[in-house]
Amino acid sequence: MLQNSWMATAAEQRDSSPDEAGGGSEMAAGIMSVVQPSVEALDRQIVNTKRAQAHLNEQIELVSEVLHGIGDDSEYDLLEYVNKVEESKKRINRSGAVLEKIHDRLSQLQRDIARQIHKEKTDMHAPAPAPPKR
Repeated sequence: MLQNSWMATAAEQRDSSPDEAGGGSEMAAGIMSVVQPSVEALDRQIVNTKRAQAHLNEQIELVSEVLHGIGDDSEYDLLEYVNKVEESKKRINRSGAVLEKIHDRLSQLQRDIARQIHKEKTDMHAPAPAPPKR
């Protein structure tokens, strides 16, 4: 794959001289010798990934067949369980909404209390108003 094309390019660069048209150089060969192991490792990883994906696809197909078998089997009434899960989800969402409203109310109450305390403290420390002029 990629490995063969990189190796062929490296071999061509080593075999050609810098004087030839399109020829390589020692620097290009040096760069290629540094980069080539990484490219080869990447190529191996790509091949392994493709194998793993093919294996995963086979496993997904097996699971799909089992699930279709369960769905077709009259022994299990999945619709009943789906309805229970949906009802539970609705209750959880309602509870979450109620908790969020309670949290908002408590936060507002906390802010109001903090404002009142601050107001009382500033009123206590404020100098007494000057007596009215007559």
